[in-house]
Amino acid sequence: MIGGLDVYVGNAIIYSGEEHEFVIVHGKEDRSEVLSRENSCVKEYKVDLYRKINLFNDFLCLLQVVKIIKREEPDVIHCHSAKGGVVGRIAGWITRKKTYYTPHAFSFLFTLLAQRGTSPILTSSSSVSRGKAHSRHTLPQIRLL
Repeated sequence: MIGGLDVYVGNAIIYSGEEHEFVIVHGKEDRSEVLSRENSCVKEYKVDLYRKINLFNDFLCLLQVVKIIKREEPDVIHCHSAKGGVVGRIAGWITRKKTYYTPHAFSFLFTLLAQRGTSPILTSSSSVSRGKAHSRHTLPQIRLL
């Protein structure tokens, strides 16, 4: 795992209790290594999720994700990437599953929110991350939890 999303998902899998089962859905072009837990691989599905916007492919991907959700019957859907997050949230809405979204493009999102005059609330359990946020973004309206 290089960083960002890979580290986040990997840590969630490794450090959660054994009572939690994880199913990973990602694009076919994703080259991340297979995640494992206690010497067993985490179930994963590869779908037609590509960076470039294409309504036909994106709709096909949505159908694939809905089918996976119906097959796996998760209690919770946790989405991450920008495009995958949109697809996952729509699929969660269609299947009526509780869905969460965690953005990982901190600097991009912060800049976008600041340009719109929005006062972002950022959370971090890491004092290092909070320190980086303060040093990189010195706008007075930033609030860190």
